[in-house]
Amino acid sequence: MNEVNVERIDHQMLQRDVPPGLDRPGRSLRMARGHLDRVEEMRDRPPGTWSSPDDLPRSLNYVAEALEELTWHDLARLAYLEELAVYRRLEATWPGTYAVGLRRTLTALRSNLMGLGRYEEALPIAREERRLSLSLVGTETYALQLANTARYWLTEILVKLGRYDEAVESAAAAVDEIREQPAKRAGTPKGYVLAYALDDYSERLDRVGRFEDALTAAAEAVRFWRRKAEDEPVKYAGALETLGRRLACVGRYEEARAAFADVVQVLRGPADTDECLRGTLAGALNNHGNRLASLGSHREALAAGEEAVARYREVVERERADQQAMELSFDEPDELLDYPDRAYRRYERDKAQAEVRKVELRLCIALVNLSSRLRKVGRFDEALAANAEAVEIERGHVDADAAASEPQLATALNNRSVILDDMARYEEALAAASEAVRMYRPLAEQNPGRYSASARTRSWCSPRLALPRWTPSMRDAAPPKKRSPGTTRSRRPSRRPATGSGHRPDPSCTGWTRHHPARRRRR
Repeated sequence: MNEVNVERIDHQMLQRDVPPGLDRPGRSLRMARGHLDRVEEMRDRPPGTWSSPDDLPRSLNYVAEALEELTWHDLARLAYLEELAVYRRLEATWPGTYAVGLRRTLTALRSNLMGLGRYEEALPIAREERRLSLSLVGTETYALQLANTARYWLTEILVKLGRYDEAVESAAAAVDEIREQPAKRAGTPKGYVLAYALDDYSERLDRVGRFEDALTAAAEAVRFWRRKAEDEPVKYAGALETLGRRLACVGRYEEARAAFADVVQVLRGPADTDECLRGTLAGALNNHGNRLASLGSHREALAAGEEAVARYREVVERERADQQAMELSFDEPDELLDYPDRAYRRYERDKAQAEVRKVELRLCIALVNLSSRLRKVGRFDEALAANAEAVEIERGHVDADAAASEPQLATALNNRSVILDDMARYEEALAAASEAVRMYRPLAEQNPGRYSASARTRSWCSPRLALPRWTPSMRDAAPPKKRSPGTTRSRRPSRRPATGSGHRPDPSCTGWTRHHPARRRRR
């Protein structure tokens, strides 16, 4: 992608409606128009007539950044492409003089293209970005770190394109390149960079079914983070979580269980002294409960789920107290403030409300999981109460943040239908399942990779839809035999995947227990 016939951006293209909800869009639009005026003055003039050697590409960059602020990313792409073409011409005429500006433009363009989902177009840009960054080592202070970052995004683009084997090769190359780099360098220390690369390599290997190799990479990353555990408990816990999943994929289930338990233990001490880590511990407990449930340890899973909910309640109360304290600190009515102060207060208020909403939705996830744990041990009324609390909170946030709330609400309603079904309250189960399916349908259309039936089957928190069993026609044709709420249906276990074929079961996946050798039934 050396020389491109670039469509030039012009003022006519800026005749668009500004999206609602942006911060000071008028300022961004004025900046875009003002810098575009300068661009049009210089476009067809030789560089020697510009006010500075890089005046044209720099003005194009200002236009692109203003358009990004307006979320007009397609127009920003045109500005970046023209900027890139100008820098290439300048660099060809004066080699080495404009290399840094060219590299920065490549970085901005690659990010823009990825945001637009134009991965085929982004791939050669990322490759050129990496090559140019390496050529600047010794000239630009952070060039080596920038080259490593470009390598990471190159790997990610290959994944987005479905070229998984090439992504593995790229991730392996990243690890080898970092091993060869000097220990003393600007930017992030080498050990940290290598640990991040190993984690990424492990993820790519797991994606293509090379589970033993993925485990080896994850174990090396854990060894590094173990040495940094006192300073980086969250990262160490994250590495242990990955290690547990890798162990599970090769059938080392008890070691996986121990790794998942270690995640919680690593976070307990720091969370007692740092309240910012209490939400992290709550999330770890919630995940640990899911893992234990998948292993069939339902009593232990229930205890973890109960503690997760209790911890999240503490976090929610803290965020609500912070929000209330902020409101009390506003000693003047909004109408007495001038525009900048009103805008800043609105920003602070929105930010505080978003924080409360975020932790309340996390509490809802824990409540839904807790309801599943309670259901598994036959405590159906308590399970229904936990679920009802989650549904109520999620409904309250749909208007403010539908993108975050609706998927969770659909999951909670689906979970509710399962509990009601087990309690033989079939009409209510049908109503909850029907509403869940109505909510899932548009989600699946918008994002089939995440919400389609096949995606839910792959997910380790895949929902069990009650609707297909309890449609009105099915009930009318063959009314289900009633059973006591304390009983559950027996299910014939599915066959275990053949060795070496497909993805091995992960204990973090729903239904994993049916594959566990100690829990398989005789046929």
